[in-house]
Amino acid sequence: MTTSYIQLAQSNNISRKCFNARIKSGMPELEAATKPVMTKQEIGKNNKSVWQKSMGGLFRKNVNDYI
Repeated sequence: MTTSYIQLAQSNNISRKCFNARIKSGMPELEAATKPVMTKQEIGKNNKSVWQKSMGGLFRKNVNDYI
């Protein structure tokens, strides 16, 4: 890991902790230094869709479907 990638990450508002976690998970250095960090809203939407998919459509989106 070179200092230039760390500086690039910091210039892109990516913390050193986030950058290092990305590298540990196998992300290439350039991508880890340039890919924007997800917002809390994006994380929540992603987790919700993953949860819904894992439940296999057990829950209906429309309340009227239950009547």
